[in-house]
Amino acid sequence: MEKTKIIGKKIFKIGFKISYRLTGVILIGIFVYGVSPYSLSAPQSVTITTKAEWETGTNTDIATNGTIETRDAIQLSPSGDWTARVWAPPEDIIGGGHTSVMVDNYLYVMRGYSDKAFWRFNTESSEWETMPDLPMPSYYGANMLYDQNGSIYIMFGGFSKKFYRYNVAEQTYTELPELLDTPWVGVAMETDGSDIFVLCGNTSTDFWKYDVSEQSWGNLSATPGNVSTGGNLVNGQNGYLYLLRGGNTNYFDRYNQTTRAWDTSPLTCLQLDVPAETAG
Repeated sequence: MEKTKIIGKKIFKIGFKISYRLTGVILIGIFVYGVSPYSLSAPQSVTITTKAEWETGTNTDIATNGTIETRDAIQLSPSGDWTARVWAPPEDIIGGGHTSVMVDNYLYVMRGYSDKAFWRFNTESSEWETMPDLPMPSYYGANMLYDQNGSIYIMFGGFSKKFYRYNVAEQTYTELPELLDTPWVGVAMETDGSDIFVLCGNTSTDFWKYDVSEQSWGNLSATPGNVSTGGNLVNGQNGYLYLLRGGNTNYFDRYNQTTRAWDTSPLTCLQLDVPAETAG
């Protein structure tokens, strides 16, 4: 009988301790839920709409290749999947005289089509924005150049000599001294970081330089051959400007910025491999 009483007391003590601890757990749970009801629920989704919001987050449950600095890929975990992104189309159709240029995260676009429409596309939000109309309609021979210093230089084509600078921050146009002749197809602009070099195109050999600090034009050595449709000029970042003459030719030339002259011998012409069965 005495043993039974002792066992009963032990069982009572154990039951009391379990009940006491269980009550504590329940009270803690009620307190946590009252402070933050979502803490005991399933994970909540978060919508990210901007680059800034994305960069404030922390990478979890993903595999990464490289870093943000190297702009490498971020992959979903095996259970995730990607869907195609829908890109917003321009506000109107694009026509002859269209040209575009990148400025940071924005693509600036002239519609062409003898129109003054001027837009920019935000590559991060996939949204278009209408900018102030161009001072002149743009047509064949139009071109734009970003100077990497807040300004876009604009030629309007359509046999117009007008030349303008667009201030990106202020969204304003400034008229500059006119071109030396009327540009047409094959026109191109390039910069050496200070001044602007221009091919007139229009099946000509005209080659000019615009002195930005002096705001004046000057003639340079004529191109080795006529420049027409498809002509282009690129800074090789090695002291040379490289020229593709276009006009259904494969001529390839370079301009020495130190001697201010074209190489006397053209570079190796572009090669086009044509299958034997179509050659003739």
